[in-house]
Amino acid sequence: PTGAQSWWVGVYLASWLLRCAPEAVRGRTILELGSGLGWLAQRLADEGRSRVVATDLKIQDQATDDGVTWRVHAWGDEASLSAILDDVAVDCVVASEVLHWPALSVLDDDTLAPLAASLDLALRRATSRSGVVAYRQRDVQRERTFFHLLEGRGVEARAVALPLPTLAIPAALVAGMAVDDDLARLTETRDDVLRLVPGPDVRLVRLAAR
Repeated sequence: PTGAQSWWVGVYLASWLLRCAPEAVRGRTILELGSGLGWLAQRLADEGRSRVVATDLKIQDQATDDGVTWRVHAWGDEASLSAILDDVAVDCVVASEVLHWPALSVLDDDTLAPLAASLDLALRRATSRSGVVAYRQRDVQRERTFFHLLEGRGVEARAVALPLPTLAIPAALVAGMAVDDDLARLTETRDDVLRLVPGPDVRLVRLAAR
């Protein structure tokens, strides 16, 4: 399951936001969709001094002392997301590796339309009306379908120009983490520093609600 481990793309997205788009996250209030284990949310809270509302399906609502508030949200559930956004005025929206699986189980509907609905609502309620989605390309047709859904809702998607920059983080940040296989494939380690080297299949997409 995607929520049972942290994902390299989430590690990269946190570093990219902090280094390349600090105005979007530093000191801001951020909503994350599909937070999983919460590594991205925690990194933004710790280093970016951001307030982060981390959302996912199989969690409990709770506020912590480390800048992260956890809220339950199933994609497409407008009522639960509206309640979250009524409680907290968010500045921007982030999501990482949320396009990975077509459904949570073989009995579930595809997640693309519900995800697009949640992103659309969140972007329109955010003060900047903007956000970033990061993922590794696995199914180009599926990903194209997702962005067509967003476009149909009036959300503009613009990919960050390639090649993406190599970024460095302290190796201690991921020590002991359960991370996907990309951590080894897309990372170089030297002197206790991890160099995050994005492959050509890594995508960062800026979103804006028109």
